[in-house]
Amino acid sequence: YALVAFGGAGPVHAPRLARAVEIPKLIVPHGAGVGSAVGLLGADSKIDMTMTRIIRLAGGQSAEIAGIFETLETRARRDVARLGAAEEPRWTRGASMRYAGQGFEIRVELPGCEIDRTYEDRAAEAFHEAYERSYGYKDPDGVIEGIDWFLVATVPNGAQAPELGAAAGPAAGGAGGAGGCVVGERKAYFPEGGGMIPCRIVDRYLMSAADRIAGPAVIEERESTTVVLPGDVAALSAAGHLVIEINKGHPA
Repeated sequence: YALVAFGGAGPVHAPRLARAVEIPKLIVPHGAGVGSAVGLLGADSKIDMTMTRIIRLAGGQSAEIAGIFETLETRARRDVARLGAAEEPRWTRGASMRYAGQGFEIRVELPGCEIDRTYEDRAAEAFHEAYERSYGYKDPDGVIEGIDWFLVATVPNGAQAPELGAAAGPAAGGAGGAGGCVVGERKAYFPEGGGMIPCRIVDRYLMSAADRIAGPAVIEERESTTVVLPGDVAALSAAGHLVIEINKGHPA
């Protein structure tokens, strides 16, 4: 397995964690310190609406279920309008359901078809299938109750998340090769090295596929810092991500 480190400080501590659990490879994605922001830029928006109403699926409840989802959709569309979305959202229905008498529920995805008089039976079948997947059996004769009813509107973002890997490595004009990415040296504390020892400082944006950085080293970038421990070796992948081999000990 490989360990993936993200965040501003995660790559500082990840090499020691990898050693502690004997994971041989560490990956630090390009832009690791802003991964959440990139995800926010690229992710679709979701609006969740819910209503609590206990309904026993004992026949004749399709109209009440339809009324619940009509109310939830009316509420959701007000928020969709505030987002200014150009596209029609994708609608997903669900409910927390249980067999009558149980003290817990499972969340069940409900059919997205028209809610007609057969919908109650379709909802019951969806519950039976979900229950069997979770617990290995179902009770076809059991009475089912719906407790909480959910409607999710997924609004396509339209904007595309940046291709972080494409901005890394030699494509960004890195000097690469022959140690051109090493921009200095300073002492840093490495218990593995016996205390304060000389440590190479590496500019990640100057790295190329030809560079192999043996620890101790600190690889700096705008959003994050990666520590390469003594005995570890860091290199840049074709996609611009740092790949650190743990305890390889090869020379730079």
